[in-house]
Amino acid sequence: MQDVTRPDMTLRELLMVLACMVLLFVVFMTIMPSGPGRDRGNLAKEMSQQRRFLNAMSSVTQVNDGKFMLPSILDANGQTLRGPAKAKDTSANIFSFLIWQRLLEPDSVVSSADRGNVEIDHDYQFESPSAAVDPANALWDPSFRADFTGDEPGNLSFAHASVDVLVQGLQGDPSVPLISTRWPRIESVTKQDGSVRVGVNDPQSITFRFFKPANAWSGAVGMSDGSSSPHEHALTHIDADEYLVSQDLSGSSRSPYPGSIYHDILFYDEPDDPSNTNHFLGIFIEAGATRDDFKPIWD
Repeated sequence: MQDVTRPDMTLRELLMVLACMVLLFVVFMTIMPSGPGRDRGNLAKEMSQQRRFLNAMSSVTQVNDGKFMLPSILDANGQTLRGPAKAKDTSANIFSFLIWQRLLEPDSVVSSADRGNVEIDHDYQFESPSAAVDPANALWDPSFRADFTGDEPGNLSFAHASVDVLVQGLQGDPSVPLISTRWPRIESVTKQDGSVRVGVNDPQSITFRFFKPANAWSGAVGMSDGSSSPHEHALTHIDADEYLVSQDLSGSSRSPYPGSIYHDILFYDEPDDPSNTNHFLGIFIEAGATRDDFKPIWD
């Protein structure tokens, strides 16, 4: 009988096999549903991104006599943008300034868990941004976008504290929430049997799909002491558009009214707050002299 042996695999054949294996792995990872392991990895990365933002804010504060330099102050002469100074204190301009200062990168403000109309700004202009009034003397790239509600994508995943609270949180109080995974739009708040329930505008909000399960909200919140912590199932579905808020995010311990039954929900601008100092995190595409001038967006 003739001894027939298969010739050894050539280098070219080996490389083709490896390439096919890599391609199959990429396809599998793309279509594979997000599991607990991937969720934990994304959440850990998100917490790291939030800490970077907090460190960036702190760095700017330290070199400016304890005050965070808002866009309205930086661009008082209008070399970057035209219009009223206070109208420049939008989310896009705040984050774009930190990127311009090389304290953040465009990819560090987009979450890997984001399933919305958000993408990294790969075209950020660090020198002479063409959208500026005076490109040679601009203080940030005005083309950086936070608005994800239109046809064009936004470049920012994270919600942040309103400007008044943002500045307050950088001036000594370590317990102020300053940045977070964004939430769905909250329409109403009900206090019942010692618990806090909220009604959301859209039970199909993309923010419920950042982390599993899809009928609950999980994410991270970064504090003014530089820390960021996970909050799993902070919103859990009860019925229709109603959700139960976990105690650590219903804010009673961080309320402006210690010892009272007032609940300060971080993602809702409570109308029953007479001092108008409640915590309210969001992405703001319009700004102004008062909190009422700020326009938040949701998805």
